[in-house]
Amino acid sequence: MSAKDFGAANLIERFAFDQREAINDGYGNVVSGPWVEQFQTRAGVVQIRASEAVMAGRLESRSSIIIQVRRAASTTMRIETDWQARDVRTGTAFNIREVHKDDSREILEILAESNVNTG
Repeated sequence: MSAKDFGAANLIERFAFDQREAINDGYGNVVSGPWVEQFQTRAGVVQIRASEAVMAGRLESRSSIIIQVRRAASTTMRIETDWQARDVRTGTAFNIREVHKDDSREILEILAESNVNTG
């Protein structure tokens, strides 16, 4: 699905977008806490590649996708690369690598990768 083919009929998936909670560690420092869901929205998904990497002696499969969502100032325009996207149906979490926020378009394209250690 290309951006020009994007439409309501392509919004067949449901994604949640999560942000790390900032927690005071009691010593005046702010540390990363658990993921906290910010919102859910319908999305279109384009599978762009699957790759395998050898990490710490084991084979790990990674999947990269482009998530397409409607622009909305109160929700999707807040997404940043330190957030994660989560497929609500499968529970698969994706690290957000890039958010293409082109002002001339009605959609956002979010490059995301699964099976990456998010700590």
